Amino acid sequence: MRPFGTRVGLAAGVLASLVGCAGPVEEPPALAELEEITLSGEQLYLNCESCHALTTGASHRVGPNLGGIADQPAASREGYAYSPALQQSGLTWNEGTLAAFIMESGRLVPGTWMVYHNHLTPEESRRLAQYVLRAGQGADAGTAWVDP
Repeated sequence: MRPFGTRVGLAAGVLASLVGCAGPVEEPPALAELEEITLSGEQLYLNCESCHALTTGASHRVGPNLGGIADQPAASREGYAYSPALQQSGLTWNEGTLAAFIMESGRLVPGTWMVYHNHLTPEESRRLAQYVLRAGQGADAGTAWVDP
């Protein structure tokens, strides 16, 4: 029977030779490179579509159908039970109000039932709002929002 130290030394030698055979390890892309990806409003909407339809006349889901909400009062869709806070908010949906609601719904309308964890930047929220408003009107909404 070999002493314990010999077995450990042998295992360490085998492991070192295997690691050496693998070649150099490539560095993952820098975080700055990953942050350069710009998602379109349509791509950003993919996170919303499980709760919100975007086709005018489609059924409500967990959240209300957003088709055709441009320039409409908040909480005005028939057949959907909105929070009293949103019903009394006095908001009209446009790019600014919708982007603000996407960014911080609870801050814009305290007591709203729209509860989710926002992970978007202000620019992404604008692109998403622009997409929702345009696509809900049946317009070509695939173009990204550009800061004037």
